[in-house]
Amino acid sequence: MKEWILSVAAIIILVEIISIILPDGKMNKYIRGTFSFLIILVILQPIINFNFDKYSKFSFSNDKQENNIEYQDEYLGVVFENKVKILENDVDKILTQFGIFDAIVKIKYDIDDVKNLNITNVEINLENAVINSDKEHINIIEQAKDGVANYLSVDKGVVNFYE
Repeated sequence: MKEWILSVAAIIILVEIISIILPDGKMNKYIRGTFSFLIILVILQPIINFNFDKYSKFSFSNDKQENNIEYQDEYLGVVFENKVKILENDVDKILTQFGIFDAIVKIKYDIDDVKNLNITNVEINLENAVINSDKEHINIIEQAKDGVANYLSVDKGVVNFYE
């Protein structure tokens, strides 16, 4: 803004100096007209150089531009943490369907370059869990492992049970 004000003041001073130096005559009015046009251009320069595309959904240019989306990492971190908590609660509900109660579910994840959530490990702690079923515990754990892996759309090897 400061530069713009200085450039307007400079062009006005320059026009006045040139009008004092030039002799009166027919050329003087053409030169003054040209410099008046330059003053108008300098005054309108911020509007001419304004980047409308930056502040509008609509593009004034014909060439295709790639949309650059900037993510706020802090916000995405909170969103992903909440999503993982919901997934952990859902896994706990799946485990209760297999007769496993009070298990501690911990999902480990990472976020790729495209900002997708990738589940890397699912730890299910059975230390304080109660298994309520007439089937053998090994079969229940294998069935639960399959159910959790299918729900989370991950490889079965990612789901680990601990006692």
